[in-house]
Amino acid sequence: MRASALNQGNLAPFTCRITPICETWTGTQWGAPVPTSNPAAISRWLMTGPAPAVALTKPQADVGLRTWAALCDQYNWKSHIYLTEDRKQDAVMQLLGMNGRASLFWDGTQLVSAPWVEKPAPRQLFAGSNLKDHRWEIVYPDPVHALRVEFQNIDQGGEADEIYVYADGYGETADPANNILPATLVEALRLEGQQTIERAYRDGRWNLGARMHQRRVDSWSTDIEHIVCRYGDRVRLAWDRVGTANATVRNRLWSGGLVSGLRLSQPVRMEPGRALS
Repeated sequence: MRASALNQGNLAPFTCRITPICETWTGTQWGAPVPTSNPAAISRWLMTGPAPAVALTKPQADVGLRTWAALCDQYNWKSHIYLTEDRKQDAVMQLLGMNGRASLFWDGTQLVSAPWVEKPAPRQLFAGSNLKDHRWEIVYPDPVHALRVEFQNIDQGGEADEIYVYADGYGETADPANNILPATLVEALRLEGQQTIERAYRDGRWNLGARMHQRRVDSWSTDIEHIVCRYGDRVRLAWDRVGTANATVRNRLWSGGLVSGLRLSQPVRMEPGRALS
């Protein structure tokens, strides 16, 4: 751009922000393109072109993103990412997934999202014959009373800002009347992209909750013929303990519309006065 009668035709450098115009999920279909910050809609827009060297077709980025798009609208999860340097495609998709509380993967036929919350009923049960080498590890992180969340405030033009987010039972100062203790153990949490102060607070609370409730990691193996789930599916895990037994129901015997018997996956010793569930 050049000016016709100013500074010999030269303009001072300036910047601008561009809001993506993408198709959004309306609950029944992907609607007409509108300005949006929905991470699922932006991910679909990025993967279907024109940015990728080999763009996905619209059907390849459709069904697997619908639930995620609806969750982003329901919980007001926004991307608000303004990149100031070149990033690889996988790095950008990871940032969008973090902002939308989901993980993205290719299942062989289409792009699929695995939301971190609101998962459906378990798709598969691992127990007995299809559960091998089960082990678990519980992580005990150092206690944290508060997080100093560092972020770029979108309401202040992207200026650096910070907010303190306190764990339950802690505050800036002690309040014996409400059982509040002073926070003395504080850690820093840096957020990517520009955020509102409300979103920064929610991300801080999410991080504190994950430290408390997502501390156990289970691992096991199984044969390939036993796998019906895929990456991102919710599964149920059951295993034997000392002094107990575990058997699953294979068949039910019906008589007159009522269950008259069961066939179990392994022998179970029946003892008087002992209840099985």
